Amino acid sequence: MLLLATLLTFSACGGDDDEPKDTLKGTEWTHGLTERVEHIEFTSDTQVEYYHTKNDALIGKVGSGTYSKNGSEITFHNFEGNYNTEIMTFKSAKLQGNTLTVYYESSYFGETSTTFRKMK
Repeated sequence: MLLLATLLTFSACGGDDDEPKDTLKGTEWTHGLTERVEHIEFTSDTQVEYYHTKNDALIGKVGSGTYSKNGSEITFHNFEGNYNTEIMTFKSAKLQGNTLTVYYESSYFGETSTTFRKMK
């Protein structure tokens, strides 16, 4: 009986670490292949950055802005990025597990979206 009570106590306490955190701070999301990878990094509870790497080398930060989060919905504010001559105005995103679908307006393609995968 004592063994059963001890096991129940540990299993009840152990689940706390599995709860999802309601913050994006410190997470990084990527899209692409080794040749050219796009990154979105949430550097704080309100700041977000967009940059590219090529063959794992940083090309440079090409955009930054702010965001707000309500559940799985993210709204970007003053968040633009560019790649060569393409300008992207990031509008919003939808968080679904380890994927982040980002909705933006591209100077080449108009309204479009890209799905990023969680790296960290």
